[in-house]
Amino acid sequence: MPELPDVEIFRRFVDETSLQRRLADVRVFNRRVLNDLSPQRLKRALQGRSFHSTARHGKHLFVEVDGSLWLVLHFGMTGHLDFGRQRRTGPHDRVVFVFADEYSLAFVCARLFGRITLAQSVEEFVADKRLGPDAMAVSAQEFALRVCRSRATIKSILMDQSQVAGIGNLYSDEILFRSRIHPAFPGRRLTTGQAACLYRNTRKVLRMAIEREADPWAMPQSCLLPHREREGCCPRCKAALTRQTVAGRTAYWCPQCQRR
Repeated sequence: MPELPDVEIFRRFVDETSLQRRLADVRVFNRRVLNDLSPQRLKRALQGRSFHSTARHGKHLFVEVDGSLWLVLHFGMTGHLDFGRQRRTGPHDRVVFVFADEYSLAFVCARLFGRITLAQSVEEFVADKRLGPDAMAVSAQEFALRVCRSRATIKSILMDQSQVAGIGNLYSDEILFRSRIHPAFPGRRLTTGQAACLYRNTRKVLRMAIEREADPWAMPQSCLLPHREREGCCPRCKAALTRQTVAGRTAYWCPQCQRR
């Protein structure tokens, strides 16, 4: 599932390709990604207008439309964006934004878990969805308060978008590995030092992932992610990685470096 680094890459992609182009048409090929928004309403809201700027909060991408409206994109499990001139419609194109100069931006989503909607403001949408602060913008103090007050496992807290927005299954494993914390460790048992370490590594891992175009396999070999597979070994101590379901997701960790 696309996480904060992926969405930041998508945001930069829209900045580079699609701003200041007038929208000539909006083509909806599968309305399931629109939730309760009708194709007609989306088209009326966007046709003849332009994308002016972008923002990101956690796993959500926001595209400003002529200063008065925001297009909101969530990429679900398999979503991404594609851009081109006179491009052919692909089998997984769900919504295509067609510009007057014959270029188009496609929302591609094979498994149909992605979502598109409209919002009056980023702040209003974040409040309405009860999202926590963005993982790259939250302060150290607020981060510690949010992760240390819960009885839940630390992995589930990191992935809870109402606590801190943007972290998913992959990068939570990397953050916990670098912090030497077991994924099933209760959040409220973290020490002040552990919470501070977790905060620093959250920012470091997400920043590193963005620099590497959100490609887990491009992360340094000292990271967990390039080794995160069946029969993978810890890059620090060479112990066999443990693979188990934690918080409903498949987690990987080192049983030596991340003792419970």
